[in-house]
Amino acid sequence: MADFLYETPERQLNNYRAISIGLAIFAFCIGGAALMGWVFDVEVLKRIHPQLVTMKANTAVCLMLASVSVFLLQENAASTTKRRIGLLLAAIIAVVGAITVSEHVFGWNSGLDQLLFHESVAEAGESFPGRMVVAASLNFDYKNKLWGYNSGVSREHMELSPGWVLLAHTIQWCCDHGRYEFDFMRGDEEYKYRFGGMNKHVMRAKALKH
Repeated sequence: MADFLYETPERQLNNYRAISIGLAIFAFCIGGAALMGWVFDVEVLKRIHPQLVTMKANTAVCLMLASVSVFLLQENAASTTKRRIGLLLAAIIAVVGAITVSEHVFGWNSGLDQLLFHESVAEAGESFPGRMVVAASLNFDYKNKLWGYNSGVSREHMELSPGWVLLAHTIQWCCDHGRYEFDFMRGDEEYKYRFGGMNKHVMRAKALKH
C-alpha cells in the first residue's frame, strides 16, 4: 500500500480522497435521514418506498459511524488518536455486522434491531422485527399486467408454505389494482398450473433476404 502511495501522483491521490470524502458524506446523509425518521417517526425517511422494509436504526447509525471513520482515516498523517477512534468505529461496525449475519445463519434474534427503537412484528411485516422477510418476489408492472420475474422464500418456514401465500397475495393485488393478468413468464413448473396458468407459445420469425 505504501509503494502505491509513493508511486501515485499527488493530484491523483487528492482526487481519490475527494471521491472517498464525497461518498462518505453521501452515506452519512442517508444514515442521518433514516435515523431522523426513527427519532421523529417519519415513515418517508425510514424507507425509500412505502412497500419496502425500513432501514433499521442500527444500520443508519453504522452508516454514520463508517462515514466518520473514513473522515478520520483518509489522511496519511492522521494523528494516533484519530486513527484509534477510526479503527474503534470500524470495529463496532464489524461487531454489529457479525451479530446480524449470525442472526441470519443461526435463526436467532439478538434484539439488536430493537436496541434503539422498538418495531413490532406487525409494523415490520417479517418473521421477527429487523430480520429478513419470510418470502419476497420481484415483479414488473407493465401494460396493465404484472409479470412475475422471480421470488424467494425462507427455508426455515417451509411448513407454512410462504411461497403459496405470497403468490396468492400477489394475484390478489392484481385483482385489487385492476391488472387483468398475472404472467408467470418462462417455465412450466407445476405450481403455476395450480393457480390457473396457461401455456403461451412465443414464436420467433427471421426474415432472410435472397
